[in-house]
Amino acid sequence: MNIINKINMNIIKKINCCLILVFSISCSNNTDKNMIKSGFQRITGSSNKLKKPIINKPFCSRRNFTNISSRNYNSNKQSNELLSSFFEESYDKVVFHSNKDTNFTAIVVVDDITLGPGLGGCRFLDYKESTGDISYLKALEDVKRLARGMTYKSSLAGINLGGGKAVIIGDPQKRTEALLRSFGSLVNNLGGTYVTAPDVNTTEEDMLHISKETKYVTSLPTSFGGGGDPSEFTAYGLYLAMKAAAKSLYGNESLKNKKILIDGVGKVGSLLIKQYLTKEKANIYTHSRSR
Repeated sequence: MNIINKINMNIIKKINCCLILVFSISCSNNTDKNMIKSGFQRITGSSNKLKKPIINKPFCSRRNFTNISSRNYNSNKQSNELLSSFFEESYDKVVFHSNKDTNFTAIVVVDDITLGPGLGGCRFLDYKESTGDISYLKALEDVKRLARGMTYKSSLAGINLGGGKAVIIGDPQKRTEALLRSFGSLVNNLGGTYVTAPDVNTTEEDMLHISKETKYVTSLPTSFGGGGDPSEFTAYGLYLAMKAAAKSLYGNESLKNKKILIDGVGKVGSLLIKQYLTKEKANIYTHSRSR
């Protein structure tokens, strides 16, 4: 068992339960504000803005970037938008990668490694528009946003990790071991600056295939010495965040009879409903984005 997997469960518990702090930013409670301020100060030295990462030099392969752009039917427009989005903010790394042999395309963003390697899950989505075309711009914006969120969450949780995220662009129903191992090789080539984990449409079993190419992966199946599925901790963190928000708004943390909309009922959403919201007797509404 590698050291990444040994520390997995404590890290996941802390990161996901710190969602309660993220949702408390607008609260009037001074204790919450002080906790958030101290979290920002850990990575910035200031409560006002992020300082530049230790390595402020994003990179991507021109060949791989060109391959990705040329696959889009609106390549010229999309290329310009991608380039604009790519350079508008500072990140430690932004990596575009494609491998025709395994039909694999991915984007990895490492936001900040001031406190340690960027930890964050890997999503597997097709990012298709209504026209059927893939929007690489949407994929890039998604992974950038999520990576920065992981930086804040890691800092607020008080652990020595930064923020990162990855997206594999394609149909998750068509995943193969070869594709997942290609992603593992990509993660390994980042030299430990990014540690991957399950996210939307990726599983513990997927992490097992990825681990054949890199040690920088967590949440492997418990039968292989890993920490297992982190979804239950994410669901618990969301539940605590909802109760904190209710207390701030209504003076009482009870969710009974509160109208709650769950946008996308996947692993986390299902657990949130079954284990917590149903028991609280909340009025639950759901919305699915699946076509």
